[in-house]
Amino acid sequence: MHEFHDQGTIPYSPLYWYNIGMENEWQQLLIQHAVKKGLLSDAEAEEIAREADGTGAGVGRSKRWGARLAILLQRGRFDEATLTELEQEVILEQCTETFQRYRLIKLIGKGRMGEVYKAYDPALKRYVALKILKESESALTEQMLEEARAQAQIQHENICNIYEVGKSDGKSFIVMEYIDGTTLLNESRRMTLEQKVKVIAQIVEAIHAAHRRGIVHRDTNPSSILVEEMENGQFKPYVMDFGLVKEQKDAGEGIVKESGELQNKVSPEQEDIDQGEGVYAIGVMLYRILAETEMFELKTSTDAIAKIIQVETQPLRKINQAIPAEIEAIVMKCLEN
Repeated sequence: MHEFHDQGTIPYSPLYWYNIGMENEWQQLLIQHAVKKGLLSDAEAEEIAREADGTGAGVGRSKRWGARLAILLQRGRFDEATLTELEQEVILEQCTETFQRYRLIKLIGKGRMGEVYKAYDPALKRYVALKILKESESALTEQMLEEARAQAQIQHENICNIYEVGKSDGKSFIVMEYIDGTTLLNESRRMTLEQKVKVIAQIVEAIHAAHRRGIVHRDTNPSSILVEEMENGQFKPYVMDFGLVKEQKDAGEGIVKESGELQNKVSPEQEDIDQGEGVYAIGVMLYRILAETEMFELKTSTDAIAKIIQVETQPLRKINQAIPAEIEAIVMKCLEN
């Protein structure tokens, strides 16, 4: 059984703190819990707050834990395992919103099809992304569930894992790996060329793994790739949302658009989606990231493909000579019709 509440009526839940951006209050919840358990004194808790909030304080910042909890790590008072245990206890105590066994922590996405939450799975003690669909019986919902099952068949470290697909109390849902990151489009703006090349190599390997299973991602673009910055400063990409995939062995007559309307599959060369078009879409994405151009600032990779057909694509090294010739050759080969 699941229950949803007006977020404004949950004054102390992590869902409330996260949604209004009050990161310090969430950290303070963990610190107060540590004090309650006798792991910290009140004086230590006050000192940490002053040091983290003070102007000019040279406090290192953990990507996961934030400034206050990073102090505890730096001082050796707590380790990662202790903080993780404290966090899990606070979640179970404070997060009263649930769906199935999952504790809802943070609303991370909302659209016409439903909502996506960062959630906690107390049975397996891990964070997940929980997508709850608004409609349970529509053709589009069934298509999304089938595509999630197709994605679950692919095992690759750079493809988001699907953990569960099902229905509960009239709601269809998808449980997937939680990625603490943002889109490739956003992250690429602060990547070096070397970092971009490394990320691109991982993305290509992931999509190739899908192709080997006969699965083509029909909307490969910088917004369908999430990138997580690791503690060591490296970037790890994840191919997300195979929401427009097609299994090659499926001879169906069409795909379902977001509107729920069935449409014919169209390719520049033929009336069916094949791996060639998937490679072409990869080329569009790679060109956009490496060229750092607004040439393809369009809604979908299909739009970008149409744009490329209309204009002559400038070689990458004419835009940036630092791009390795081998990388330019790969990208331009992908863009060949």
